[in-house]
Amino acid sequence: MVTTIDPEQVRDDALEFFRQSEVPERWSWVHALSPLNQRLFAVELADAIKQATITGDNEPLIQLVAEWQ
Repeated sequence: MVTTIDPEQVRDDALEFFRQSEVPERWSWVHALSPLNQRLFAVELADAIKQATITGDNEPLIQLVAEWQ
């Protein structure tokens, strides 16, 4: 079964990642990352969000999340 990825939902989820003190449930896989990789993911995610906001292209953001997941 192929899951359709909604780019807007990924962007909203990514922003929510930084708004909450806890990792959102949909992103619980982040807990499996080492502390170093959690920090690296957060930095890369912030950069991808910024780039998506500037360019309007969410595809690199979606790819980043998929690769880390």
